[in-house]
Amino acid sequence: MEQPSNAERFIIAFAKIERSLNEITRRPKYVPFKTNARVAARYNAVVSNHLEELNTFAELRNPMVHQRDNKDEILAQPTDAVTESIERIAELLQKDQSVITYATSPVISCQTEDKLSDVVACMDERKFHRLPVYSDGKFMGVLNTLDVIHFILSHDIQSEKVSDILDEASKESVLFLKKDTLLKEMTKMFEDFISQNLPEPVVLVTETGHYDEPPLGIITPTDMVRIVSSLA
Repeated sequence: MEQPSNAERFIIAFAKIERSLNEITRRPKYVPFKTNARVAARYNAVVSNHLEELNTFAELRNPMVHQRDNKDEILAQPTDAVTESIERIAELLQKDQSVITYATSPVISCQTEDKLSDVVACMDERKFHRLPVYSDGKFMGVLNTLDVIHFILSHDIQSEKVSDILDEASKESVLFLKKDTLLKEMTKMFEDFISQNLPEPVVLVTETGHYDEPPLGIITPTDMVRIVSSLA
């Protein structure tokens, strides 16, 4: 069986990207590819990361193909590098992995009635900077190392419980996601936090995204690196 040419592979990948852009922008009518890509970049990390390349693909598409008698006539062949690049971006845009795929599980957390000294030891041993706090299954907040340090400077942590520090702890940004939230959706939400100059959120994954549900996973900084790499 004859293998498709680079131009044929390019056209197929370009069509896949067009469909993905339409799904992202939900435009009811046709809009030029570059316009659609520019709008989609506001909502999708993959498009945002590759907007310049997508614009280049649009410029290559028209001189590469000429329509005659309702059939595409190929006028030029793209290089292997260009063909592989557009196919890779098309594949990235069609990924539908959910956040639970990348989340760290099980979630290490603590209870409000836990001894603060034990929790601090756990955070130190595991090199945690932030730790979710629960009470009878209800989310109560997040401990972070800076708040703990400020607290222990003026308290005897041997006699304190986690609940004693929560009132003094700063309010952390927490993002609760349902387990089937797509990576693309999460990265957009994450970028919204950053664009508003809010602290980098603690991302907890639950069954339906409700804060009082047991945590199924947590997105750690290491997990974010893996996610960003998969979308790059």
